[in-house]
Amino acid sequence: MSLRSMLVLIPILLATACGGGGGGGGGGGGVDGPSVSGTATLPQGLAVDSDVNDPNSRFASNDEPAEAQSIPNPVTLTGFASAVPFGQPNGRFSSRADFFDGYRVDLAEGQAIALTIGNWDAQSPTAVDLDIFLFDLDLNVVASSEGIERDELIVVPASGSYLILVEALNGASTYELSLGVELSAADLRRPRWNRVHDFVADEAIVRLADSAATPEAAASALGGRRVRAGRAGLPMLVALGGDVPPARAAASARAINAWSGRALSAEEAARARTIRELKALAASPAVASAGPNYRLAASAVPNDRFYPLQWHYPAIQLPAAWDITRGERAGRPVVVAVVDTGVLTSHPDLVGQLVAGFDFVSDATRALDGDGIDADATDPGDHNFGGASSWHGTHVAGTIAAATDNDSGVAGVAGGARVMPVRVLGRGGGTAFDILHGLRFAAGLDNVSSQRPAQAADIINLSLGGPAFVPEMQDAVNQARAAGVIVVAAAGNEASPRTSFPAGYDGVISVSAVDIASNRADFSNFGDSIDVAAPGGSGSAGDANADGYPDNILSTHADDSGGTPQPAFGFLNGTSMAAPHVAGVLALMRAVHPDITPAEVDTLLASGAITDDLGSPGRDDSFGHGLINAFKAVVAARNLAGGGVLPPVLAAIPARIDFGTGSAGRTLRLENQGDGVLDVTAVTASDDWIVVGGGSSVNGGLEFQISVDRSGLPSGAYGGRLTIASNIGSHTVPVTMLVAASGASSDVGRVYFLLLDPESDLSLAQVDAAASNGRYSFRFDGVAAGEYFLVAGSDLDNDDFICGPGESCGAWPVSSAPDILTMGTDDIGGLAMSIGASGALRGSAATTVPPQGFRLRSKPVGGDGR
Repeated sequence: MSLRSMLVLIPILLATACGGGGGGGGGGGGVDGPSVSGTATLPQGLAVDSDVNDPNSRFASNDEPAEAQSIPNPVTLTGFASAVPFGQPNGRFSSRADFFDGYRVDLAEGQAIALTIGNWDAQSPTAVDLDIFLFDLDLNVVASSEGIERDELIVVPASGSYLILVEALNGASTYELSLGVELSAADLRRPRWNRVHDFVADEAIVRLADSAATPEAAASALGGRRVRAGRAGLPMLVALGGDVPPARAAASARAINAWSGRALSAEEAARARTIRELKALAASPAVASAGPNYRLAASAVPNDRFYPLQWHYPAIQLPAAWDITRGERAGRPVVVAVVDTGVLTSHPDLVGQLVAGFDFVSDATRALDGDGIDADATDPGDHNFGGASSWHGTHVAGTIAAATDNDSGVAGVAGGARVMPVRVLGRGGGTAFDILHGLRFAAGLDNVSSQRPAQAADIINLSLGGPAFVPEMQDAVNQARAAGVIVVAAAGNEASPRTSFPAGYDGVISVSAVDIASNRADFSNFGDSIDVAAPGGSGSAGDANADGYPDNILSTHADDSGGTPQPAFGFLNGTSMAAPHVAGVLALMRAVHPDITPAEVDTLLASGAITDDLGSPGRDDSFGHGLINAFKAVVAARNLAGGGVLPPVLAAIPARIDFGTGSAGRTLRLENQGDGVLDVTAVTASDDWIVVGGGSSVNGGLEFQISVDRSGLPSGAYGGRLTIASNIGSHTVPVTMLVAASGASSDVGRVYFLLLDPESDLSLAQVDAAASNGRYSFRFDGVAAGEYFLVAGSDLDNDDFICGPGESCGAWPVSSAPDILTMGTDDIGGLAMSIGASGALRGSAATTVPPQGFRLRSKPVGGDGR
């Protein structure tokens, strides 16, 4: 009989009770006969919830903030939480719920807090539902993750001491809570509902499944909720109405109210109610996706208006580029969509520079133009700043394509191009729904207005942003790129490594800002999502060039302090001002190469062919691939149009290496994904703990072996980089790892050891043990001669099965390759095995574990577990 078949046929009927106390307990054959004994060890960095359902595990309540369980960082913790009584009658929570598990921990900015729900069911995703919250020590909610998927994720906003709360909303489940290293932007591209993010209460962006294509099916899928905008086949704006059932409404308040001891404000209650109703809506099979209607804001930092020189154009070599093109294109103009606040269409420097756009601000109270969606993209003013308006879109439009050589006003980067104003921001910013459909309109895609532009935009500029990923927005970007549209976005003004969206979406060119000295602007975001830098001014409003004006970005503006908007020119700073510099340069490139594709632009950008390197050699997190160079960009595009070859492009695979707590080496592959000759001269590490080996030629590329050396390092998260030197410049690959706390012994709770008979499919013996210094000692007495399979695991939910989802598990001799234990007449001692978190047998190529785990023979109650 094969080992695989033995594991499939493990008995699931409760056998005669036996075995049990801490540290060993009785076996299956009395004290006469040989024994089996040994030790199970745990890897570092494992911990267990102190109030699980197993009555034999050590117990300490962590239900209240004052009782929060201290945990190390990094750690992988297994636990149990329930919104209903659960488990066998002897369990701690067999007659009451375990709503909350609280943990106290020191965290680093950018670290991930990941929750995996053991008993989650894809067919009924809200039946078992756990959420996570991050509180500061004053019990203010800093972040939350409240979706309906198996995994929840929070990214720590700032270093400090925190309380993590795991809350059971529905059902009961084991779970795994992991504190990891920094995440890349790609890791954040999944929808996570965070009540701290700004969204419109009682509204949702909903996309129906294909099965709900008819009006009747759509109405049924939405449960009678009103569609405010959109239709089946498109993302829709749906009114939730606040009609949350009482039980769900009580759950909405529980995490903040009951746990923190303070009442919800009206705004908090509305956000909680919206998320709870979203959970029910998103769980419907007829709903493809549902999420909050996030508010986004323009990324500029408004300032006083002046009339200075535009120092920021020579900084990107625009005069040399203008000797080749001003952005004119024969036949049809290059069109850049400015998805923003709209524009002051009467501004003298914009008259004749615009094509027809659209207004997608759907809420008339925010629109301030007397209605909702309409065909007039004129900015009526947003009155966001003490009665005055930002005129943000007007400023952005002027940077891209203000009339040039007209003896007045300012110049635009691409004065020969045209701007399509698409209004999506009103008073207080805008919503994801409005921005989504504005983007779709600009790209010539189907949208809520049922209108399309006469000519789709060549480039879309998004000088706006927010913290939330919206999957429908990513879909729209993908479709826009497929149609040949290049999408540019501002990286954000929080001076933070946190990814802002839409800049963080795949396929979007994310632009950071530099000041007059080509240093990263003091407000500019940074991080691994940054693609390129451009002038954006400075938050200090200094005058380094002594021209009598602040060193910010001058463009078209307006003055409505007297009521009626008057055309003006003014300074603004922000990544919102940097992005249109790049959009304008892309318009110049489209003018000389009308068929240049988004992918070709990406390649030119990655090669350094259209930028000047800043900061660390090669790509870095402050400037991306460097400062945009308009002259290089136009020359590169013209050469490409003439059949010229691409320059060499160094690609590193993977783009980053995260070791976590593991030590297995990784392979770094370097390839030339362009043309010409690429000569890699060295690969060096920034820190001694990063070990570089190899350098072998494999299938046209170079492969290096990367490993880590943790010797002598204190516990914590570590980040470094590999620098790849070549004939075309330098390239960096981030490297991260974790060092587990050496003083903290791992513990996964009470562990049960089973001897399984492969022939009779019976569990013949069982003992249990508590951890001691990261180890579990076990001993079976009176074991009959024969063949056995030895497994061990926890039963955190007290369902009388070990190794269930979210529970720890192990097998002898190793989990990935369990083997037969042959028993004769002599004792077998000194067996060594390991136990890992979350069902280590699960996913092994050599084994199959029953979905519920391995059933215990019995569970003695008491012992030293309490």
